[in-house]
Amino acid sequence: MKGIKKLPLAAAIAVLSASANAELVALDDEVMDGFTGQAGITIETSVKATIDKVTYTDDGNDLSIEGIELSGDGTDDTLTQTVTIDVVENSQLGNALKARAGTGDAIKIGMGDMNADVVVGGIKTTGSTESLGRIEINGLSAEDTTMYVYALEGEKGIGMDSTINQSIKKVTYTDKGYDSTGKVAVNDDNGSIQIHDIKMTEIDMVGTKIQILDRDDGSLPTLNNSGDVVKITQPAIVDGKMTVEAIQIGSTQYTGTDLAGDLGSALTKLDTTPDGSTLSAVEQSAVAAADEVIGGAIIDKLDVNSSGEATYIFTTAGGEGIRISQKMDIGAGEITYVAGLAGTAGAVTFDADGKGDFAARNGDGVGSVSLSEVSFTSDRSTTSIDVTAAKGIAIDGALTGASFSAQDIYLGGSSLGGLSVSGINLTTNTVNIYAH
Repeated sequence: MKGIKKLPLAAAIAVLSASANAELVALDDEVMDGFTGQAGITIETSVKATIDKVTYTDDGNDLSIEGIELSGDGTDDTLTQTVTIDVVENSQLGNALKARAGTGDAIKIGMGDMNADVVVGGIKTTGSTESLGRIEINGLSAEDTTMYVYALEGEKGIGMDSTINQSIKKVTYTDKGYDSTGKVAVNDDNGSIQIHDIKMTEIDMVGTKIQILDRDDGSLPTLNNSGDVVKITQPAIVDGKMTVEAIQIGSTQYTGTDLAGDLGSALTKLDTTPDGSTLSAVEQSAVAAADEVIGGAIIDKLDVNSSGEATYIFTTAGGEGIRISQKMDIGAGEITYVAGLAGTAGAVTFDADGKGDFAARNGDGVGSVSLSEVSFTSDRSTTSIDVTAAKGIAIDGALTGASFSAQDIYLGGSSLGGLSVSGINLTTNTVNIYAH
């Protein structure tokens, strides 16, 4: 009797099994090709981290970065981000990677919006008990970014493609020392510099190549390298844009996350008009200047590395420090200093030839100095970075065969004329950074 009762169940299982197998065959024969590249991995992260100390040692001398904190921006102090990872067949990439340096499949990495706060409590070098200072980055934001990673065609190395759209609400450098217990001393006597609302938009990095070459690779230029070399080939960046809303010295008046927005709400605490009306752009700029804002900056039509030259990173035969060999190749349609908030300055429009209409600078509410059609180039030169006991961080930026030009120098909308300098050679150009 028990066996008879089990027959319907067995029959049902058999029917379901046959049906499932038939369906699987149908998917395999007719449907599966349409799902190629659809599956992947989603990673959701929530991070709050601290690191006591990171030390880089250069020939027995140390550079220590201490008191590192990573957290989320704003009221939620946990950094959250969603990352998706897919492997995409080459045939499905289409025109997504027009300038990429490979022809095979690619790893597609999608990074969701991120807003982070980063703190470096102190920076010290060997032989000094004092810190170079404290750095705090608020509102480090990266908009939705897609990156493709792939093998290079006909070369050993990695190709990476992405477009950068990034902003930082505020960077604060504070001249803080260490107290007797080794902790960062926090008090109102320390000076500070704040840089507000930094934005980088449309920085196109499609075609970036990263390779590690053998020390004797025949393609290397003369470098005096003692070991293998990291070679980074960046694509030409065309029509990028960078802005700095304001540079502020000493004041903590604007404590919010957006200086331009803060200014409107901060006016009630500063120099509001007697009847409480909204201040004009000129008046706002005057209020900002009174609060130790020394100005903002705009770089438009930014072009970098149009010649496609590679950068090499290596160490010398002496095995000391870091060496970076590169050719300078930088251009910009506009570089402007604004005596106030950059957000109050009228944007320069560009015609079909990429020429700026700098006449718009007259009467835009703020004083400004602009360079148009800027170019800076040089022959291949090597920058040395060393950590020393006597002079802290030592940077020697030698420069050969450099040239600089600006088609026009504008005060507001009126040109003073152009400037060109050629044959610049800096055989010695040393900067030492250390605490005092």
